[in-house]
Order: sequence, then structure tokens, then C-alpha cells
Amino acid sequence: MNQMATRSLLLTGATSGLGLGLAKRVVGQPGWHAVLPVRNAKRGEELKAALGDRAAAGTTHIVVCDQGSQESVRTAAAEIVRLVADGVIPPLRTVVLNAAVLRNDAHELGPDGIELTVATNLLAPHALLARISPQLAADARVMIVGSPTIRQTLFQRLARVKTAQWQPLAEQCLPSDDGVQAYARTKLGLFYLSRAAGGLVPEGMSAAYFDPGVMPGTNILRERGQFSQVYWRRVLPYIAWTFGGVTVGRGARSMSPYVLHQKSMGDSGFLSVKWGKRAPAVDPARVHEYFVEANDITGIGESDAAPWWSQPDRLLGQAVGPRA
Repeated sequence: MNQMATRSLLLTGATSGLGLGLAKRVVGQPGWHAVLPVRNAKRGEELKAALGDRAAAGTTHIVVCDQGSQESVRTAAAEIVRLVADGVIPPLRTVVLNAAVLRNDAHELGPDGIELTVATNLLAPHALLARISPQLAADARVMIVGSPTIRQTLFQRLARVKTAQWQPLAEQCLPSDDGVQAYARTKLGLFYLSRAAGGLVPEGMSAAYFDPGVMPGTNILRERGQFSQVYWRRVLPYIAWTFGGVTVGRGARSMSPYVLHQKSMGDSGFLSVKWGKRAPAVDPARVHEYFVEANDITGIGESDAAPWWSQPDRLLGQAVGPRA
């Protein structure tokens, strides 16, 4: 192992948008290995080209992980475990779960028979985090990138975007007509995942939900029509300030000090690009229900994760406010 590289981080969704902006800031930093899961080998080659010299020092590790498939998630997690076990990288000090997609509708099912929005955005990061949890360093940080859709903003009201309306996970796995609401529910689910992880990790570790704000210019609308994509990626970034939006550059600048352990994450479990935002209240029973159901759907058992992951009943004793 490179003696200068004594820490490691994992970042999903690094091929575009906020993930790529963040990767350009943290990949190749002295003293850090980076593990970058990508959808397929082609995307991996494109990411290497985008990172250029940042990925040329032998401390950047591309792992194929199609988040629409639990088999691919298991294979990717096993490769990450092997990297740590073989001493190629040290235990993970930072995990950033960022990859997501917003589809036109929620009709398509993945190879596991699960609607692709919930499979990609919610169940994949849940299962990936569970399966790599034994490889976390004693002071590991988990940052789960969410969305302002978990609490309605002025921009959402003006755009007639509904805030997330939770449904039992078994129902979310079924196809539906509303792709936007399916996306919003997965982001609320990620908030529950952040609350569960934050309540279960051992002392010294931490977990937080990161709200990047409304961020045009990302690849989140890749399933939408060409006009929507051009408008979102080429036009809105230049006028984002007019509706309180956030640029990719600003989001990456805000996140990088947390990723590199240069700035304390605090103890609220909620971070945001914009100052003054707060997390919505949530019933611990809802967090517990989500966590147990997600483990069941993704097949996570006691032998698949760190011991603390298999203690969800501890969440029921934690007072985190009224039902969201």
C-alpha cells in the first residue's frame, strides 16, 4: 500500500452532477484512496477520463455496481470488502451515497422485480452500506445525499411539486404512474436510513443526511425528454440564483470538507448547502419500520453486516420527534 494513502473514501454517483463535482475535489487528495462505484465499465472509463491525473496515482479504484440490481450490489460490496481485506485500501473513513435517478414514470421493474426508482435510489444504497459496514473505520462518516423534496420548499410549491408521501416499502416496490413522487419517496427513505444509521453506529462513527438543495445541471433527469434535459442541464444552472437553486460547484465545495474530515459534521445528523435548514421531525417507529423492511427486501441478515446493523430495536427507544 502507498504509505501516503492512509485513509479511504467511497463515493457513489461520481460520473456526473454533484458526484463528479465532488470527485474532482476529493479524488487524488494526498493521503486518500477513493473507491468509485459506477453503473458499468464504460462509465468507469469515462469517469477516469473526466478525472484525468486525479485518478492516475494508483489510489483510485473503480468498481462496477449497477444499483438497479441487488446481485450487482452484492458483487460490488464483495469487491470493496476484498480491497480492504487484502490491504489494498484501509478501512473506509467516509462513505458518500449519492447516486440516484428521476424517471418519467415508475413503471419499469429491475431484475429483482422491484420498481427501478426505489431499487436504484433507496434499496441499493441501503444494501451497499449494510454489506460494507464491517469495513468502516472506527471514526467513519456516512453521508447520504438527499433532496429538499422531503420537506416542501417555496420552489416546489411554485413548480407544483408535491412533498414526499411515504408508503410501505412493499408498495413502493410496485410500479406506479408518478415518477416524481416515487423519487421523492426514495429521498424520504434515505432520510430514514440516515436516522437509522446515526442511531445504530458505534460511538466515534457518525451518519448524516445531506440536503444539496435544488441543483440544476446534474444528470438526474437522464430518463426525461431531450427538452427537459437541455433546460435542466444547460439553462437553469445560469439562473439558479433566481429561485434559490444551488450550483454543482457550490454543492461540491460545501461537501468536500466533511468528506475529507476537515470539518465536523456536528451531532444533528442533518447537513445542508444552505444555512439554516433543519431536518423534518420523524417518528422512531417509522424509522424502525423502514429499516426492518429494507433489510428483509434486500436480504440483509446478521452475517451480511456489522453487529450494530442487526440491532434495529434500539431505534425504538430514541426520541427523534413526532411523525413526519
